[in-house]
Amino acid sequence: MPGSGAPFTRHKNSRNCPCVHGLLGALERGLSGISLETLKKICETLQVSSDTILFTETIQTDMAVEKLTNKFLNMTPEQLRIMEAITNAFLQASNK
Repeated sequence: MPGSGAPFTRHKNSRNCPCVHGLLGALERGLSGISLETLKKICETLQVSSDTILFTETIQTDMAVEKLTNKFLNMTPEQLRIMEAITNAFLQASNK
């Protein structure tokens, strides 16, 4: 909450939106769904848009992919072959 001096906490914001305190923990653990009305109340309490809550991770991922794609577009064929080898080695190592 802007100007509050402290980060969002369930207890602090449950005063403005009673559904927050018990529900957020269950949502975080994937144990509960959420209605549109409850999402609206949470967004109002946090003073953020629902897009921010629902799509931030996707948007950040898309931006990271776009940055990498732009770098690859400017590489020479030899640099692309090297990046492919590096990427393949990385993926193999990270899947172990």
